[in-house]
Amino acid sequence: VLIASFLLVSYLGFPRYSGNIGNLAYDFSFFRSLPYFLTGVLLGLWYRRFPFSKNIQNGAYLSTLILLPLLFPDVFEYIFGYRHGLWQDLNVLVIITIVFICFVFLTPKNHWIVANPVGNFLGKISYSVYLLHMPVLRHFKELGKNNPELYLLLFLACTTIIAYFSYLLIEKPLRAYFNLSLIHI
Repeated sequence: VLIASFLLVSYLGFPRYSGNIGNLAYDFSFFRSLPYFLTGVLLGLWYRRFPFSKNIQNGAYLSTLILLPLLFPDVFEYIFGYRHGLWQDLNVLVIITIVFICFVFLTPKNHWIVANPVGNFLGKISYSVYLLHMPVLRHFKELGKNNPELYLLLFLACTTIIAYFSYLLIEKPLRAYFNLSLIHI
């Protein structure tokens, strides 16, 4: 089902529906990120059923994080000579998948880069960051044209703060509620 969904969305060209209903603008780009979601689901299922041997886990796999700057179209274009299609590009999906597999499956869970208070904090708020980074990015977009360094710092700080409060006020209470609900079933 997951592979068929990916192929269908790919065949349709990762449609993005946007427009206005009265004075309310909408931008539905779910299909653009669906391949990443489906890949995450597949990797999550794989992680639970087929754990990697501790013998092949090594901190050196964290070096794949240097691939992440390739996701920025300007960096990619500078290095390879063409601009990728960001979320619609299979190369980007492959890079993210490689980094994810190395980070989650092949890095020891007690590695000092991952197992520390900062890493734990970022892990806790990561889902909120994932959900909320785009609205923050859009809010500060104009600032980025004139002062990219300040823009990056503000973007990272605001995203972290908003994600933290989202985690505290929404995600954590809902997780506790659903865990309690499941116990009573």
